[in-house]
Amino acid sequence: MIEKEKNVEIFRALPVPTALINIDDPAFTIVAVNDAFKKVSSRQGKDIVGKSFSDAYQNSCENHKFSDFQVVLSSFRKALETEQIHKIPKIRYDITTDKGKPQLTYWEFTVAPYYNNEDCLAYLLCTASDITENVLIEEQKDIILNHTEGSFILTNENLEILLCNDQFVQNYKEIFGIEVQKGISILEYALPERRKEIEKIYEHVLSGETIEIELPVPIPGGDYRYFNVLYKPAKRSNGDIFGAFISLREITSEKEAKQSLEEKEARFRSLVEQGGDVVVILDSKGDPKYITPSVEPVFGYKPEEAQNLNVTDVTHPEDFHLVEKALREAMENPGKDVKVPPVRMQQRDRTWRWYETSITDLRHEPSVAGIVDNIRDVHEQVLTEKLLERSKEKYESLVRSVEGVIWEAKADTYEFTYISPQSEYLFGYSAEEWINNSDFWENNIHPEDRQESVAYCQNQTKKGLNHDFEYRFKKASGEYIWVRDVVTVITKNGKPDLLRGLMIDINEQKRLINLMEETYQIAKIGNWELDLKQEKLFWSPFIKELHDVPPDYEPDLNTAIEFYEKGKSRKEIEKAVENAIEHNESFDVELTIITAKGNKKWIRAVGTPEQANGECIRIFGSTQDITDRKIAEEKLKKAEQKYRNVVEHSTNMFYTHGVDGVLNYVSPQSNYFLGYEPEEAKKRWTEFITDHPINQKGVAITQKAIETGETQPPYELQLRTGKDEIIWVEVNEAPLVVNGETVSIVGSLTDITERKKYEEKLQNSLERYHYVSKATRDAIYDWDAEKNTIHWGDGLYSLFGYKPSDIDASVNRWIDLIHPDDVEEVREALKFTLKDASMNHWAYEYRLKKANGDYAHVRENGYIKRNEDGWATRMIGAIQDITEEVFSKQEIQASLSEKETLLSEIHHRVKNNLAVVSGMIQLQAYDTENADLQAKLFDSVVRIKTMATVHELLYQSQSFSKLEFSDTLQKLVENISDTLRSNTYIDTTIDCEPIKLNINQAIPASLIVNEVITNIYKHAFKGREKGNVAFKLDKKNELINIQIKDDGVGFPEGFDVDVNTSLGFHLIRVLSDQIDATYKYENGTSGTLFELSFRKHNNKGIGNRHLK
Repeated sequence: MIEKEKNVEIFRALPVPTALINIDDPAFTIVAVNDAFKKVSSRQGKDIVGKSFSDAYQNSCENHKFSDFQVVLSSFRKALETEQIHKIPKIRYDITTDKGKPQLTYWEFTVAPYYNNEDCLAYLLCTASDITENVLIEEQKDIILNHTEGSFILTNENLEILLCNDQFVQNYKEIFGIEVQKGISILEYALPERRKEIEKIYEHVLSGETIEIELPVPIPGGDYRYFNVLYKPAKRSNGDIFGAFISLREITSEKEAKQSLEEKEARFRSLVEQGGDVVVILDSKGDPKYITPSVEPVFGYKPEEAQNLNVTDVTHPEDFHLVEKALREAMENPGKDVKVPPVRMQQRDRTWRWYETSITDLRHEPSVAGIVDNIRDVHEQVLTEKLLERSKEKYESLVRSVEGVIWEAKADTYEFTYISPQSEYLFGYSAEEWINNSDFWENNIHPEDRQESVAYCQNQTKKGLNHDFEYRFKKASGEYIWVRDVVTVITKNGKPDLLRGLMIDINEQKRLINLMEETYQIAKIGNWELDLKQEKLFWSPFIKELHDVPPDYEPDLNTAIEFYEKGKSRKEIEKAVENAIEHNESFDVELTIITAKGNKKWIRAVGTPEQANGECIRIFGSTQDITDRKIAEEKLKKAEQKYRNVVEHSTNMFYTHGVDGVLNYVSPQSNYFLGYEPEEAKKRWTEFITDHPINQKGVAITQKAIETGETQPPYELQLRTGKDEIIWVEVNEAPLVVNGETVSIVGSLTDITERKKYEEKLQNSLERYHYVSKATRDAIYDWDAEKNTIHWGDGLYSLFGYKPSDIDASVNRWIDLIHPDDVEEVREALKFTLKDASMNHWAYEYRLKKANGDYAHVRENGYIKRNEDGWATRMIGAIQDITEEVFSKQEIQASLSEKETLLSEIHHRVKNNLAVVSGMIQLQAYDTENADLQAKLFDSVVRIKTMATVHELLYQSQSFSKLEFSDTLQKLVENISDTLRSNTYIDTTIDCEPIKLNINQAIPASLIVNEVITNIYKHAFKGREKGNVAFKLDKKNELINIQIKDDGVGFPEGFDVDVNTSLGFHLIRVLSDQIDATYKYENGTSGTLFELSFRKHNNKGIGNRHLK
C-alpha cells in the first residue's frame, strides 16, 4: 500500500499529462491521473478515477471521445504482452467545450509498463502530448503550397533553386518533360535562347527591381501556352536580398478568352452596320458610297475622310490583284459572298495591316444599291500563323530534348499515332511497336493497375477533362517502372478527338515516398526520485536507457548533473535543484545532455520538491526525450521562413478561415485585394463581398466544401475593398480535413478584374441586341402572330409529357389540345384581347390535354407586343399547370359544405331535444299541486327554451359561430310570455342595435337576460293590470351594454341582490363572471333598472374558458 501511494505521488508531480492504469484487462481501471492529464482531457478526477478506461473516456461521456478507442485498448494490450513501451504517434481526441462548441485535438499517446519494487509489472503508465498545432500547421502548409493555381520557385543569389511547389514541378514536366530539382541552377532549366535574357533579368531583380514578362511556350500540335512570369527580389526580415522569387501563372485561357471576347465584341459592334467589322458600300468603280463609323477605330480615318478613298488607294500593290479578282467574281455573281484571302491595307498613319474581306454584290437590292465589302482585321492572326511556321522546327527540336515520352493517340480507341524517340530510351520499345499494335499501351500496364488506370482515363476523356494519373508500366526488359501520365484532351466539334500526353519516369520518387512513409519517431519518458535523507537517486529503466548506461547503473546527484552539457544546461539544472531544495520551487526546464556514449540529446526535466517540518526531504519528477521534437521545431522554423517567402512574394492573396468563415490568416497581398493590412482583414470573409448575385453561388460552393470535405471547382467573386474599390477575383480553395471532418478552408485569390471588364462589355453589347423575354414560368412559348407559328420551350414537354416531335409550330396544334368545352371561350377571349389595342396582357384558365390523354387545368399568362398601328405581332407567355390547385379548391369547398350541413343538423337536433325536455318539464309542472315546485319547474322551462332559441337561430342563420343578438332578445320575450302566462298586460319596447355576438358570449348573455325578464314577469307587476318593460341594446368601442327597465313595484325594502341566494341571482353572478361582464340594479320609486356591460370578443370554438 505504501509503495502504491509512493507511485501515485511520483506521477502526480509529473508535468506531462499522465494516467496510472491497472493491468486488469479488459477493464484497465484508472488508478490515478495527474492535474496535467485532467486538463488536457477536460475531465475531473472524481469522474474518472476508479472507473474502467472505456467508461471514463468513451461509454459515459458523449462530449469527450477518442476517434478510434480500439487503438487505445490495443496499445494497452501490446504493452502488457511485450512489457515494452508502445506508442500511438497520432490519435484524435474530440472535446466539446462548456459553450457547446466542438474542439479538435490530437495526442501523441505513449503506454509504458510500470514495475513495483519486486520488479513485477504493476501498472501501465500512460502519457499524452498535445500535438494539435503541429498537425494542423503541416497540413495547412501543404495545402497553401500545393492547392493553389499559381506556380512558385525560390532561388538564391547564385540562381540555385531553394524551393518550388508541386504546381511548378508539374507545369515544367508537362511542358518540357523535365523534373525540376532543388540545388540546380535555374539556368539549367531555361530555354537556351533565353538564358542570356534571364541572366540580365536576375541582375535587375537582385538589385531590388521587380520585373514581369509574358512568356509564350510552344507545345505539340503547333499551339502555344502563355505564362505570366513575375520576378521579385526575395528579402530577409532585415531587408537584405538573398535571392529571387519567381511566380509562374498560366494565362493561356485568359489570353484566348480575351481574344475571343474582342472578336465577339467586334462582331456584335459591327451588327449595327450590316454585320462586319468595317462595312463599305462601293459603286461599280470601287468608290465608297457609305462607310460605317467603325472605320475610324480600325483604319484611323474619319468616315468623311474615307469617303474620298478608292479601294486601290488603301490596298497594298502586291495584294490588289486578289481584291480585283474578288470584285470581278462578285459582280459576275450578284448576291454571292466572295471571300478574299488576307490582304494588306494601309492605315491613316501609313502603316500596313492584314485584313480579311468578304465582297457581296447587292446592287440589285434597292435598300443597298451597291457592292458590300465587309472588312475584318486579322493582322495578329496572320502574324501568329507565320510565327507558328517559324516555331515548328524549334518545337520539334524541343520535343526531342524533353526528358519524358511525348505521345498522341486517338481518343476513342487509344491507338497511338505518335510517340517521341525517348520511348526507346525509357521503355526499350521502338515507335513502330507502339503505333502498329492498337492494344500496346493497355497490355503493358501492370495487371494490378490496368483496370483502374484505363477506366479513369476513359472517364476523364469522355468528360473532355485534362488529367494525370500514375501507374506501373512494363519495360522491354520485363521490369515495371512507375510513370506519371499527364494527358491533354483535344476536342473537335465539341467531342474528344485526340489525346496528347507526356509520360514521366517517377520510379525513384515513388521509392523515396515509400521510404518516408515507413519512417516514424517514438517519444519516451521516465521517472526519477532524489531522496535527500538517504542521499540516493532513483532512475527508471528508460532514464538509464536515455543516458546510455547499463541497467545496473546506480546514479547519484553529482554524476547525474555531470551528464548535463557544460555551460548553460549544467548551470541551469544546478540552479533549479538548488532552488527546489532551499526555496521549495518546482522546475520545468528543457536542456541538453551528453550521454555515456557521447551522444547529445535534448531532454525535458521536471521536478517537484517535498518538504517535512520546513525541510526538503526529497525531489521527484520525470525526464522526457524531446530530441526529435527539438530537431523538428528547428526544421519547422526554417520551413516556415521558406513558405513565408513564397506566400509574401506571390501575386495571389493566400488565406485560411475556419468553418465559421472568419479569416484567421491573410497574406500581405490583402492590402491590394481587400484594402486592409493582414491583421485588419481578419474578419468574416463574406463582409468583403458585394450584393452581386454571383457571390451567393460562391458562398454556396464554399459551404459545400466545408460540408463534404471535397475540393470544389474555382469560382468568381465581386469584392468591395476597404478603399471602396470594386474588384473581381477567382477563388481557388480546398478544405483542410482532419479524420473526415473539415476544420478550415485554405485558398488563394487571383485578380481577374480586367477579364471581367471584357466580359461585362460583351454582355452589355449583347443586351442591346436581344429582346428581353417577359414570359412567366412553366411552359414558355413565343407566338409569331404574323406568321401564325409558335415556338415552345422545354417546359411544355416536361410539364405535359409531350415529345418535341409531338408538337409542331402551328398554332392550330395548340388549339387542338384545348378541352372541347373550353375551346370556344378561349378563342373568343383571346380574339377580344388581341383586337383591343389598349391591352398588352392576356390571362385565362382552361383545360389542356396532356400526352397521356388526361386534361390538366392550366393558367395562361401572355405579354402582347404590338406594332405602331396597334396590331398584335407577337405574344410571349407561359402556361402553368394549376390542376392540383383547382382540385384542392373543389375538395375544400365540398368539405366545407358537408361540415355546414352537419353543424346545422346538430343545432337543429339540439334545439329539438331541448324542446322535448322543456315540454316534459312543463307537463310535470302542470301535473303537480305544489306551487313552489311548479314555479321552479316553469323557471327551468324558460331557461331551457332560452338555450333552444339560441340553437334554433344558429341553424336558421348562415353562420354557426355568431348570432344577431337583437333577434335573440325578441325570441326570449316571446318564450317567457308564452310560458309564464300572467294576468297583467305587459307592454314590451325593444330598442336594439344590430349586433352579432360570438356563441361563447351569446348563450351566457341570453341566460342572464332570461333570468331578469323572468323575475320581472313573476314579481314586478303583482296586483296590477298593466306594466311596461323597455329593452335597450347598443355598442360603443366594442363594449356591449344591455339595459332592462320596468315600471313595477321594485325590490322590497332592505333587499340586497349581492347576498340573495336564489338560483336566479346565482346564475346571473356566475354567467357574468363567465363573460367578464359587470351588472347593476337600480331600485327606484318608479320601478327597477338592470344594466349589463361586457366587452365583445371573437373567441374561436365553443366552450367556457372560465370552467376549472
